[in-house]
Amino acid sequence: MPYFLQFLLIGFIISTVIQLIYWGIIFRKVITHHPLRVKRSSSLPVSVIICAKNEAANLRKYLPPILSQDYPDYEVIVVNDHSTDDSLVVLSEIQKQHARLRIIDLSEKDAGYVGKKKALSAGIAEATHDWLLLTDADCQPVSNQWISEMMATADHQKDIGLGYSPYFYYGGLLNAFVRYETLLTAFQYISMALIKQPYMGVGRNLLYRKDLFYQAGGFESHLEVASGDDDLFISEVATGNNTFIVDTPDAVVYSAPKKTWSSWLAQKQRHLSTGKHYRPKIQILLGIFSITHFFYVFFLVLLLIFNFGTVVAIVGSVLRILIIVLMCTSFRKKFREVNDWYWIPILDFLYPFYYMALTPYLISTKTKSWK
Repeated sequence: MPYFLQFLLIGFIISTVIQLIYWGIIFRKVITHHPLRVKRSSSLPVSVIICAKNEAANLRKYLPPILSQDYPDYEVIVVNDHSTDDSLVVLSEIQKQHARLRIIDLSEKDAGYVGKKKALSAGIAEATHDWLLLTDADCQPVSNQWISEMMATADHQKDIGLGYSPYFYYGGLLNAFVRYETLLTAFQYISMALIKQPYMGVGRNLLYRKDLFYQAGGFESHLEVASGDDDLFISEVATGNNTFIVDTPDAVVYSAPKKTWSSWLAQKQRHLSTGKHYRPKIQILLGIFSITHFFYVFFLVLLLIFNFGTVVAIVGSVLRILIIVLMCTSFRKKFREVNDWYWIPILDFLYPFYYMALTPYLISTKTKSWK
């Protein structure tokens, strides 16, 4: 038994140290980073592209703020992807008041595409400008400076801009979990990009060049995957030299979160199906973080049950959770988010069970639709 308990203690210490390296060193770059603005004589033109499938209510609510951005040269392209509700009617009504809105109505299904890749490809094909700024129909920029902030760091030496897109705060366990998961994902993809290892962006707030899209062959290499129009594409084309981070408060785009566990699970089914397609190096880096998080909780629980190394377990866990709370608080302060920090210790403890119970099922399940 002593050898077993010593193994638990050593495992806890190793897992905790690795976690502290991620949170205290790697993720800290997200807090300290400040994007460099590019000096130019005029604003770069940009095409904002939105794919919508049965989004009538969201288009009516969230599209006008996008069409009212304080930016001199942009167009908004909305692709109506075989909607069966009043999306097209709503778009036509809004277009009468906003001349910069362009509507693409898809009427034929292309069997070669799954998810929203056909719709997004159609929007990109019709885009007038080289810079493309992507978001979703259920998203709302935090201010009328969104486009201006996203484009302020774009230059001819970079091809991809990664923005941040949290979810609206509604309260409750599901909302807290969704927002914490989004925060954790942001720490990962932003920090990896800052150490020259970009692997994903979020399609709710993503900027890249039209030329880059076609040079990479569009979505041809992962057409069979329902999701991945943002993370798999970025994983394929992003490098440490062609990618920049836009993490200013006015560049944030909020999104409407799922309000039921079943709808959230369906969403995660699409999103998590892409993880196994990441580059091996990224899978290893993310895997180490997830595995050590799981074993940190696993060893901590066993040490407390067997009442062995209790002082080390308590000190290590308190130190780790304190750093996480401080990091998350700093992140949310930076982006002016609601900071429900009191959920973090609970969610951090529960998260490894999410890894264990949900991830294998979600990754192995096939989906053919993005809605």
